[in-house]
Amino acid sequence: MTRRNASLDALLDRIEDRLIDAPEGLHRTRGPASDDALAAAGLPDEVAALWARWDGIDLGNGEAVVLSLAAQGPATEQARRAELLREGDRVIGEQGSTLLVVPADPWAEGAEVVAVEEDGERAPRASSVVRLVLGLVAEMALLYDEEGEYHDELFDSNGSLRPKAERKLLRRRLDFDADAPLPRYRLAQLLRRGGEARGAKQELR
Repeated sequence: MTRRNASLDALLDRIEDRLIDAPEGLHRTRGPASDDALAAAGLPDEVAALWARWDGIDLGNGEAVVLSLAAQGPATEQARRAELLREGDRVIGEQGSTLLVVPADPWAEGAEVVAVEEDGERAPRASSVVRLVLGLVAEMALLYDEEGEYHDELFDSNGSLRPKAERKLLRRRLDFDADAPLPRYRLAQLLRRGGEARGAKQELR
């Protein structure tokens, strides 16, 4: 086993451990995709490794979804008809109304996973699919209590995430994906709005 494969397996094991430790019913997983489905998908080995372990994951009662291989084709076609995608894009998941996309050339946009908003705006979301999922699972652990309910103190009276909670979530994502461009940029924005210009500048560096 190469060092790279060992590192990838270790990340997948960390996801599995966190899924097991999560409140019962908060997350749902499918069994591994078949060899035929993985071959037909044509994904790079390091991307396909996630679906070789779980052919779809539902996180936080559906707050974020990693689509099964079979569901990715229709989701990609629907997004393409809505003119949200570029040539070679593949929709691999959703978080709220945001599409999680693997582009044809991961590093052309600075990440292996790109977030595509409803208006078509794109931003580099995660350095790898596996780190994206690990960060999402960790994020859900901050949002939900042992009963699978939202922590009340995270939200204001309007139901919006408090800045302190948002900062905590962004830092948690970066704990598991230090090279994730979008969370890093959003954290810098949040710090700047909070009057912490030096901290914002450090994040952008």
